[in-house]
Amino acid sequence: MDLSIIIVSYNTKDLLKECLISIYKNISQIKFEILVVDNNSRDGSPLMVEKKFSKVKLIKNRENKGFAAANNIGIKKSKGKYLLLLNSDTLVLPDSLEEMVKFMDRTPEAGVVGGKLLNPDGSLQSFGRGRSLKQSREREIKEVTWVEGSCLMVRREVVNKIGLMDENFFFYSEDMDWCRRIRLARWKIFVLPQAKIIHYGGGSIKRGDSKIISEAYQSGYYYVKKHFGKFAEAIYRNVVLIEISVKLLIWVLAYLATLGKRPDFAQRVIIYGKAAKANLWRKKSS
Repeated sequence: MDLSIIIVSYNTKDLLKECLISIYKNISQIKFEILVVDNNSRDGSPLMVEKKFSKVKLIKNRENKGFAAANNIGIKKSKGKYLLLLNSDTLVLPDSLEEMVKFMDRTPEAGVVGGKLLNPDGSLQSFGRGRSLKQSREREIKEVTWVEGSCLMVRREVVNKIGLMDENFFFYSEDMDWCRRIRLARWKIFVLPQAKIIHYGGGSIKRGDSKIISEAYQSGYYYVKKHFGKFAEAIYRNVVLIEISVKLLIWVLAYLATLGKRPDFAQRVIIYGKAAKANLWRKKSS
């Protein structure tokens, strides 16, 4: 088995369907398997997969375990030489995954490779962090410090040596942490512009899931504490609290300006209010 594609699903049924269609449509030269790990979706995602994609290995969690833990479940059940973490809100373009596999085959020092992430309109997203300018990332294979977990291919040998993703991360920052551990183990990380992936991005946040947003902030705090210590975490918490407070004020003013006629604005007030409360509470109790 050349490649195991692991897709974590959480209430993105329509996007997931299109993602799976794009994979089957655009892979022909490698042996692959797809594992969908569903985090207790309530939108019919698991039933859709069962009915329309019989070849997909569907794993149904009884609760939302978060991104890192769900991917780890998929990794443990996978068989491929390479593992691709792929978001459900992506579309695979022709030859992209084959190009990533070929790159890994010919580059033994590569522990991870990421694809070129595009917005739906074809414009460039950020798809590799550090050591490279945006323009060079558009044209060249480039070594970077980390790539986003929305399209991250890792060598199984690397996972066997450094371990799975840190499940203390619920959502966000787990890809940075994993790549940092991989680099410390002396593997290199690259982005491959020839591998093009459309990434819609931010599905859970756009739906206004306050738990996801709050957990995203907590993951950031944990990352800073884990790698830079408690003092750095304290500074970062205060910076983030200011950011949240500013966003909360903006959405409160926007809601008042519409005389309460925009329920989506009210939802944003609730989201950032909960985020501020969670930030203050954890700061006092930590």
